[in-house]
Amino acid sequence: VYGSFPLQEEGEEPIDFIQTLTEIRGDLASKRGYLVVESAPPAFKAWFDCWGDVGPQIDIMAGLKRAFDPRRVLNPGRFVHHL
Repeated sequence: VYGSFPLQEEGEEPIDFIQTLTEIRGDLASKRGYLVVESAPPAFKAWFDCWGDVGPQIDIMAGLKRAFDPRRVLNPGRFVHHL
């Protein structure tokens, strides 16, 4: 399921929206699902973990990142948990 929500580039932390996303993420996790924010303004990313818990796949992702980008020059600081 994909959704799109308008976010302000600047301003106060969107506490209600973050709480809603956190609740949805928790509900999905109980059903072995995930909620990932694919695109958001930098200010929102500072308030909310856009990836969340990606589960055991993190080891596979980290291995691929090490294999194909050993010097970590591609998209620094933008991959899952900053691999």
